Formats: sequence, structure tokens, C-alpha cells
Amino acid sequence: MSADIVSRLPPGAWINSWTLRLQAEKTARDGVESSLGFFVPAEPGLPAEGYSLEIRRAITRFSVFGEASPEGGWNHLDAAVELSRAAFTQLVDAQSQAIDEQDPAIFNRALASALADGTIPVMRGTAADVLGFFQHFDPTPTQIVPVTIHPPVVTAR
Repeated sequence: MSADIVSRLPPGAWINSWTLRLQAEKTARDGVESSLGFFVPAEPGLPAEGYSLEIRRAITRFSVFGEASPEGGWNHLDAAVELSRAAFTQLVDAQSQAIDEQDPAIFNRALASALADGTIPVMRGTAADVLGFFQHFDPTPTQIVPVTIHPPVVTAR
């Protein structure tokens, strides 16, 4: 899906997509239990939203807080960030660029830069916690997985 389309969806759709990229073999083996919250502040015509990803060994759970306030219900999370819609669009664009240039590190650099310059403020935990959380997921895919179509098998009667 194009970055233009993804950036027009609610940020939760993109955040939820990370659940499919967990490196489950590693997180299960290492007994990883970690969580990251995303607070999307209200903007004209759009309510505040809150989401979280929680890794529990080989499972990633996606949760929606609806019209969330970072003051309530976030205490159980290891780390949390404020993700404005502009910052969300920057990350989606970085992910798209990583695919176009076949360089998955582009997303990681964009995330690290946004954390360092305050474009994505850390509300709980540290920038290192946020970056470390994303290391439990496969990098941005840089190629479309080819699909093979097999011809039908014809049997003689």
C-alpha cells in the first residue's frame, strides 16, 4: 500500500501492522516482555487517540485506548511516545523510502532522528527504550514477496 494511502489512515492501522513482523522465535527464546504506547494528540476535527503494542514472548498484542489521555492508563507501559500526525506521516514516508531504496535502515534512522530532535517526544522511558523495542521486529520489507502460480495438474483417465 502506498505511503500516501497509509498516512491517511488512522495511525492505529499502521501501528497494528507491526504485530505481523515480530521476531517471535527470538522474543520467545529470550523471554522478552516489553511494551510501547503511542499517544496521538487531538488535531482539528480529529480526537486524541492512544494505542499500545505489548510483546509477551512470542505474541504482540495491539490495544486501542480510544480518545486517550496520556495521564491515565499508561502506567503499565515500559515506554510511550507522542506521535503527532505529522510525525506519523514522516515515519510512513521513511518506511516507503526504505522499500523504494531497498534499505531497511532508513526507517530506523528516521525514527532515531525524530526521537533525538523532539519530533517524537518520549513520554515514558527513554529514546533507547523506544529504539530497542523496535529491534524486536523484522525490518521494513524491501521487496514484494513473489507469488508463484502453479499450472493445474492434469491426470489421465
